[in-house]
Amino acid sequence: MPKYILFDANIIIELYKLGVWGHLISRVEVIVPATVARDEAFFYSNTEGGIPSPINLPELIKTGAIKEAIATVEEMAALENVFDTVFIKGLDAGEAEAIALLYSGSIGEPKFCTADKAAIQALAMISRRDLCISMELILRDCGLQQNVDSQFKEAFLKQWLDKGSQNLITGFGLNPKKLLF
Repeated sequence: MPKYILFDANIIIELYKLGVWGHLISRVEVIVPATVARDEAFFYSNTEGGIPSPINLPELIKTGAIKEAIATVEEMAALENVFDTVFIKGLDAGEAEAIALLYSGSIGEPKFCTADKAAIQALAMISRRDLCISMELILRDCGLQQNVDSQFKEAFLKQWLDKGSQNLITGFGLNPKKLLF
C-alpha cells in the first residue's frame, strides 16, 4: 500500500458507495486536488439530505483527516504546454490539477487513483505511468476485496496507460512545439 495517494473525485465517490472510504482515510494519507475538494466531489444523498459527511471534503481538510493540494498558475501553464488543446480540454479540471501537481513534483510522488481514460493516458504521456494505481489494487492491498466495475480494475488502468505510452511515442495529443523528435 502506498504511503499517500492523490484521489480523483470519481474514486472518492465510488469508495464511499462501497462503504470503504472511512477505512481508507484511516490507513493512508489522502491528498485531493483543491478543484476536486471544492468543485467536483459533491455527491448528493437524498437519504442524508445533502453531501454525506464522510465525503464532505472541505470539512475533512479542515479537520486534518485528509490533505488538499493546490496547483499554482505556473504548474497549470506548464501542463497545458505539454498537451495539445484538444487533449487538455478532455481532462476535467480536478484531473488536470492533479496531473499538473504530479508533473511539477511539488507534492512529491504520491500514487494517483482515477478511473478516467484521458487522465490515465496523460500520466503515461508525461512519462509518469509509475504514479498510477487502480482502485482495485488499493482495495486489495487494504484487504478490502470488493467486486468493482471494470473502470476501477487493474486491467482498465493498464489498457489506458499503454494507450498513453503509445500516444507519447507517436506524439498524439502532445503539443507539437514540445515534441523532441
